[in-house]
Amino acid sequence: MLEKYTDLLTPINQFLGYEPPLAWIEKAKQSEHLPLLRIDYMRGELTIWFWTLLNHCTTILFIRRIRKVLFHSAKFTDLEV
Repeated sequence: MLEKYTDLLTPINQFLGYEPPLAWIEKAKQSEHLPLLRIDYMRGELTIWFWTLLNHCTTILFIRRIRKVLFHSAKFTDLEV
């Protein structure tokens, strides 16, 4: 039944660590479950977006802190020539 989707499903199964039961796949294919799948997909996308944003903000704050420590704490008059 799912043989034609093997190439598509292989990375998903590797990520999950197991193959989802066929009953779960059959339920997921039913049109009345589509809104739930969309919500689940949206949650995943928002989670990825949030952690990416947090990572970028943390990186920017880290760089600002390093700049402050490196360039503002030492007075140029204190440097030996």
